[in-house]
Amino acid sequence: MTSINYSSLRLANSFGIYWRDIFETDFPTSIRKWIKEAIYLPQDHYALVASYLLLPSALCRITPYLFFYGVSGSGKSTIGKLAANLYGIDINSSSDTFAAIRNSLNSRKFKHIEVPAPVGSIMPFSYVETEVHVIMVWDDVDPASFKTNPDIFKLFKYGYDRASDKIMISSKDAGENLEFHCFCPKIFSSITPFHTLEEFKELRRRMLVIPTARIEDLSEERKISLGIAGGTTRHFSPDEVDWDGCDKEFSRYWDLQRCEEWLALRRNIRPKLTKLTSNQKIICLDLATTGIVTGIWQNASEANNYLAAYFAWLDNESEAGKDSLLAVIERIIFTERQNCNAANIPLKIVNKTFRAQLDSYYVQGWLTEKPTGRTVSNAMTSLGYYLANGVWEKR
Repeated sequence: MTSINYSSLRLANSFGIYWRDIFETDFPTSIRKWIKEAIYLPQDHYALVASYLLLPSALCRITPYLFFYGVSGSGKSTIGKLAANLYGIDINSSSDTFAAIRNSLNSRKFKHIEVPAPVGSIMPFSYVETEVHVIMVWDDVDPASFKTNPDIFKLFKYGYDRASDKIMISSKDAGENLEFHCFCPKIFSSITPFHTLEEFKELRRRMLVIPTARIEDLSEERKISLGIAGGTTRHFSPDEVDWDGCDKEFSRYWDLQRCEEWLALRRNIRPKLTKLTSNQKIICLDLATTGIVTGIWQNASEANNYLAAYFAWLDNESEAGKDSLLAVIERIIFTERQNCNAANIPLKIVNKTFRAQLDSYYVQGWLTEKPTGRTVSNAMTSLGYYLANGVWEKR
């Protein structure tokens, strides 16, 4: 009996879309399109995300971290998957050890490349080890990962700045230490809003925060602006695309001419970012340079205005998210109303289930204090609901 190669059969029939078939004129244009079609963001942060995915890390000095947060099913892992396919890398998870992450990053960050040999050499080419453009993707991060693995927290605490990215690690040889340089752009996602937690304030000032939401939780106005009103969607998943060869093509995007253009702009862009604070300038110089060189933003003025508006939004978002019981309750009610409307039944919120949801939000970090019965009752009353027989109903 002839054996069947199930792996080959599966791979040959896994994908319905080849990446070149959905490729536009260049990678910046394609990436912006893929992002918009892969995830529906509550705010228009697509240009920011596209610029981040295009960062030439081997040229960069300081890069912030791109953080996606939201409830389950909101697509917060989607951009990480897209980035992993663009760069041809594996996605890290909370179960990975520091050693595993370190080894994986080191193996991807440095490559041997072919260069012309010195004059007089027998061979026309020689090989040198050089840093290449790379990114790290860490999915579904739990705050406990940073607490129980301090080395992983160091990876994020120091890995945003090339000048201070050195971590000393023990060698197998007694009395010797090894150096690990952890600098590179990093994308991570979580259901926990790290940017509102005081214990991660050192991480917070190095993050670009991108909230995600399920399609059913988006406002009607936002659905219209995204072109998905009336049930019409253009969604695709990176999992459904055959990305074979994309990483090799993507690695060639930053050719010598484009790199020189990037370096020239990077030297002169700081004075043009007049609307950013000193810390915002520090973490965004490389990002703004990338966005302009790749055509995401037309010039420094457009990048300046965009980033200033983003940080103004982020300041409000971070402050509002610290202890917003009312906002969380309104989010739950909105979802319940959507479900009831779809089922054509009146809105009734079972208190036991409702309280369990609020407790879950507290455990996940969306609320800084566990809501008491009195605070919940006051909040619901202020929204016009009354409790009868264990059920909340609108007055």
